[in-house]
Parts: sequence; C-alpha cells; structure tokens
Amino acid sequence: MDISPKRAAALKLLTAAGLFRPADANSPVAKLLWRYKIDLAPAYVRGFWGNLTFRGTAFAVIWGMGMWFFFWSRQGMSPSGGLATTAVGGVAYGLVMAIYYERGRRKHHLPLWRDINP
Repeated sequence: MDISPKRAAALKLLTAAGLFRPADANSPVAKLLWRYKIDLAPAYVRGFWGNLTFRGTAFAVIWGMGMWFFFWSRQGMSPSGGLATTAVGGVAYGLVMAIYYERGRRKHHLPLWRDINP
C-alpha cells in the first residue's frame, strides 16, 4: 500500500507519542479509504470537527444499516424512525470519539493535519 509523505510523517509522530495502535489510531473505514488512495488524516491529527463528522457518519451508516436489516424492519419501525434513531446514534458516537481523540491530541501535543509538513 502506497503511503503519502504527509501521512507517513503523521504516523511517525503518533508512533513517537506511543499512540499508534492500529485499533486505536485507525478505523477499518479509514484503512479502506487509504487502500483506495484517499489520503484521510489519522484520527489523532484530524481535529474535533473532522472526527465528529467522519466517525459519526461511518458509525451511522454501518450501524443503521445493520439495525434496519436485522431488527427494525422486522419490528415494524418506520424508515423515518430508523433514520432519526441512526442520526442520533451517529451524532452521539461521533461526539464521544471526537472528544476522545481531541483530548489525546492535546495531551500529547500533536499538530493538526493541516500543520504537518513532511
């Protein structure tokens, strides 16, 4: 897998800070995007709003589809009810993860993605 110089520099910073654990620093969705040459910032340098948006959306899509196909459609939940529940779940999950990664970034004095120069 090709790696951009900017992402390589970011991963080097995360490794030096002791934060580069695959399950913690990179989600499976991020790894999939990296495989298809979409240079997404690692979570710890992405920033609060980027993590809120990315993590919340990824969670909402995956969790919402799973819940709809396996539970909600069989229980008679309306599509609008499913979308509303999924949106609330995505925002809640995205907010928790954004706070988690923002606290880690500040604790270890890591720069934001836009401030990394390889």
